[in-house]
Amino acid sequence: MRHVCTGAALTLLSAAAMVTATVGPAAAIPVPPIGGLGTTGALAWGANPSGELGDGTHALRISPVEPVGLGSGVMHVAAGWYHTLAVRDNGTVMAWGLNDSGQLGNGTTDETVVPMPVSALTGVIRVSAGNDHSLALRSDGTVWAWGSNAHGQLGDGTVTDRLTPVRVFGLTGVTDISAGVQFSLARRSDGSMRAWGANAVGQLGDGTFVDRSRPIAPVGLANVIQVSAGQGHSLALRADGQAFAWGSNALGALGDGTTVDHFIPAPVTLVGPVSRISAGFGSSLVVSGGKPVWWGDLCNGLVYPVDAPCNAEDEPSAHVVDIDQVIQVSAGGGYSFALRSDGTLWGWGWNYIGQLGDGTTVLRTRPVRILGATGTLHVDAGVWHTAVVVAHPPVNQG
Repeated sequence: MRHVCTGAALTLLSAAAMVTATVGPAAAIPVPPIGGLGTTGALAWGANPSGELGDGTHALRISPVEPVGLGSGVMHVAAGWYHTLAVRDNGTVMAWGLNDSGQLGNGTTDETVVPMPVSALTGVIRVSAGNDHSLALRSDGTVWAWGSNAHGQLGDGTVTDRLTPVRVFGLTGVTDISAGVQFSLARRSDGSMRAWGANAVGQLGDGTFVDRSRPIAPVGLANVIQVSAGQGHSLALRADGQAFAWGSNALGALGDGTTVDHFIPAPVTLVGPVSRISAGFGSSLVVSGGKPVWWGDLCNGLVYPVDAPCNAEDEPSAHVVDIDQVIQVSAGGGYSFALRSDGTLWGWGWNYIGQLGDGTTVLRTRPVRILGATGTLHVDAGVWHTAVVVAHPPVNQG
């Protein structure tokens, strides 16, 4: 039996109506040509009400555009709700978009439609963008955070918003980070992990529902190689290929075939050995056997292979997407991407504001190749926009 879904999907639908009203019809907005992009550059597309595409406008883009002034030497990108981060090859961080909570880290709360430097932050190798906070991992294994801190998601022991980066308390030896909706995750080099921030649905995995302003260890996890924070749930991947999930499970995002919440990590049982993970909005996406596999909320646009825009399963099951040789996946706000080893990028799900970047606003219930992102090295899907790192200029905007 199937039913019309609620909760996270309705939240996204309400926000989507605001975005659509703000930026206007996608078909009426011209897409400028992409030029001058050097090796390892960044591209972005989708909704742009706060300048999160970094192209100097608020215009929605249904095909990839280049953020102004980044050029070559972009090593990593992260797309949040309405802001974007990029790491340069000199270890500095650039940020653009909404800045109402200081999530751009430049000492102000002023929105910017072009990339601007994050204050006094160097040696960065990786970034992650939450809904209104940001994380950066430095090469020395320390983690830095800025933006909204109402639930302790910056991990500095306070609930004070920060307009410039502060160090996450006590964290060393970190190799992976992930910013979710008002909470954060990190993986350490010894295979342990840490979590902090909002915990109303058990997403920190410590067996409580208490927010934490300093990092704590989720119960029972070891030999972790990757972490991923979603809207209200968390994923961790162990070295032996076993995935674990915890937090909200109302839409089946935890991958155990039920809709029962877990406040400590529990094994994912819907799929065998996993090589990559990505926590979305009421859904989860992994790579298993070289193919994308997802489960959870169909209302979030992850409708493959069901040709229906808004249905949720009472007994969630795993859905295999027919793309092979996949090396990375990213689950956004109702849409998803799979990156193949040949550098081609494929997307499916909601697309009415161009968040897939395929040059259309057509809902995709089957994967479509994103021609404007040829030579993709890394993809990060936000809620309404997407950012990628590419190895060379696109050959076709789709």
